[in-house]
Amino acid sequence: ISNLPEVLVCPKLQILLLLDNDNVWSCSHEFFSRMNALSVLDLSQRLDNPSRSSDAFNNQTCLRTLVLDGIEFGDTKFLGQLTTLEVLSLRHAFFSEAPNAIRELTNLRLLDMTESRHEFPIPATMVLP
Repeated sequence: ISNLPEVLVCPKLQILLLLDNDNVWSCSHEFFSRMNALSVLDLSQRLDNPSRSSDAFNNQTCLRTLVLDGIEFGDTKFLGQLTTLEVLSLRHAFFSEAPNAIRELTNLRLLDMTESRHEFPIPATMVLP
């Protein structure tokens, strides 16, 4: 997809797979705002990308599965806002700081960080509830 709309108006859309689409990382903060039923979102990339702004996920109260494989993260605070998440995939992701916001995901049933890389020592206190 070469040009994404400012807002994608799909109020009944439940699954959105935009993996390996470079343009999704430059879309507006309003792009996801009219997808009120979205429960599965895949924004995986094979290349390093800037982290998605937290503003894009603010209205995602139904999101149950989020796949962000291969993403380079600077800030992961936005993950803590996604309290309905049950599945979070961060395979092959890169973290420049500890993803402490994951601790706030009390409904999480699956966390996949297979082959993820990081620039920090993992503290012994970083345990999911």
